[in-house]
Order: sequence, then structure tokens, then C-alpha cells
Amino acid sequence: MATVHRKLGNLKDAEESYKQALHLDPESKTNKSNLVTFYMMLGLADARQGKIQSAETFMRKALAQALQSAKVLYNLAVFYQSQKRLQEAIKLLHAAREIRPHRDILSLLAVLLRQVGDHAASQAIEKELGPQR
Repeated sequence: MATVHRKLGNLKDAEESYKQALHLDPESKTNKSNLVTFYMMLGLADARQGKIQSAETFMRKALAQALQSAKVLYNLAVFYQSQKRLQEAIKLLHAAREIRPHRDILSLLAVLLRQVGDHAASQAIEKELGPQR
């Protein structure tokens, strides 16, 4: 039902349906994943539309549901980077790196560390990344 509400643009009803499904089966990874994906989609859409407060709210809701998601941490870091909140982005990228040291996470972390003047840390990560293929 949540998907139907979402496709019809009834976002409040969709959110309630996702939450209700999670409440009925709190151990369901699918229900939790659906809610996290829903929040991320709304956050990214709002960011593209310039609705900065709303975008951050939805991304933080996604993070609250999935504290150990490198993908959510990375997306929120990219959002913070776009808002010139580099220290917050770096903190999230370090957390994402601990969970899953993916090349995209490491690359962005190296770039942001360089931007804030931490060249030694940036170079260490670039060395860790190795030569690009």
C-alpha cells in the first residue's frame, strides 16, 4: 500500500504505511529498507528542488533508521558537501569508511580533506586508493 501511495504522490500516507509495516514487523529488513529508501528518495528530491531544510530532515530520518548504512552516510555527506558543511561531511565519510571502505567514499573523503587543508590525511587516503584504472 505504501508504494501505491508514493506513486500517487500521497507522501504522508506512504510514510505512514511504511512506518506501520515496520511497526507490525520490526525485525523485517525489507520493511526497514523500504522506509530508509523512501526517506532518501524524498531527501534527494528535495535537495534537487532547493528545499534544503526538508532534504536534510528526510536524510536524517533515513540515517536514524539505518545508522550502519554506508550508503546513507555517503549520501548525507554529499548533501553536506553541497552545503559547504565540509567538517560534517568528513565526519560522516569517516563513519562510512569504517562500515564499508568503498572507492567512492574514500575518493570523496580525500577530496574534502584536501579542501580543508589536511593534505597529509588526503594523501594517505589517495595512497590507499592506489592508482586509478
